[in-house]
Amino acid sequence: VAGCGRGGARVSGTVTLDGRPFDTGSVQFHPAAAGPVAYGSIDAQGRFTLTVGAAASPVPPGRYTATVVAVAATAPTSPDAETAPVPITPQQYGDVATSGLTFDLKPGQNTIDIDLVSRRNGAGPP
Repeated sequence: VAGCGRGGARVSGTVTLDGRPFDTGSVQFHPAAAGPVAYGSIDAQGRFTLTVGAAASPVPPGRYTATVVAVAATAPTSPDAETAPVPITPQQYGDVATSGLTFDLKPGQNTIDIDLVSRRNGAGPP
């Protein structure tokens, strides 16, 4: 029965950029067919665990496109100045249409390691 949590996929893994783990950010898995988007926060070791909804339900099995977004806070130039966060991930990975990250999730445990590559062959922004 759909929505009962039986046969759901449990998804965890790590996110790296040019071989180095992230220590911040989020991962989203967008279903190819109709269904909920799964979310997970990236911890200090680059690990994430996906859940669906406020009840932290398992992810429905199926094909997904992943997006990854991480930003770094910047120090304000003065006490009254506001600063915008600086993207850590290359822009392509934050968009379903351009991420190129597709995965097939099966019922039970799924370990997904997401290895991102900077646009300049490891010479990403400083």
